[in-house]
Amino acid sequence: MPAALMSGGITASFLKLNSDARTMGTGNSFAAISNGVNSIILNPAGLSNIQNKEIAMNYSNLYADMRYGFIGWGMPIDQLDAAFALGAQYLNSGEMEQRDINRKNTGSYTNKDMTINLGYGRNFPEMNLNLGLNVKYITSKIEEESANTLAMDIGGIYKTKQGINLGLTVQNIGSGLKYIDKKDPLPLTISAGAGYQMKAGPLLALGIKNSVYEKKTTISLGMEYSILSAFNLRTGYLTGKDLSSVSGGFGIAITKD
Repeated sequence: MPAALMSGGITASFLKLNSDARTMGTGNSFAAISNGVNSIILNPAGLSNIQNKEIAMNYSNLYADMRYGFIGWGMPIDQLDAAFALGAQYLNSGEMEQRDINRKNTGSYTNKDMTINLGYGRNFPEMNLNLGLNVKYITSKIEEESANTLAMDIGGIYKTKQGINLGLTVQNIGSGLKYIDKKDPLPLTISAGAGYQMKAGPLLALGIKNSVYEKKTTISLGMEYSILSAFNLRTGYLTGKDLSSVSGGFGIAITKD
């Protein structure tokens, strides 16, 4: 099972899942180099880099019958040097065993979670700064019980004179989800990072993420190397308490004249 979903006492842990292969391939080190419509999940400040209308989709079979999906759409607002985006995340746990206090199997249940995201990012070139906000409606259903709430993400990306991007984002700011008479907090996270595009070389990225209520911190390193602006090789390393992983991948850029 993905580590992001193993969060005792925290609800809607699927909000920590990644929305695209590029992020996963570089070790989740995207707080400072987020761009495009996927920024609605990573750092809303990156939405301001959208230059044309974009659509992104992702579907994953995570574990057993567990399925995750993301779809996002974004468009630039040229008059404001900004961009607007809509997105949705979905997690279906599939059939899960239900047991009583004696660990006896009493049947099965399903857990379904979904968010609707509305994001906005704006560029402030005179300050070399991008700022963004994402507001989301979260709904969760366990068997016949359901809960819903509103939450938001805020983020910023600053570009230094040396060409280094510095990013900061706070995600899942909200009151939590309440089932019957019990309320569990959302997975509040604070992420910071740095990114640098070397001349005629790879894109380098560093990320640090703190899961506030879980009291866990992860550090990630990532690299992406572009060949002829069409073929991208990626690798990343993620480490934290009881967690260490190496990732990799590639992407193909298709341009339309």
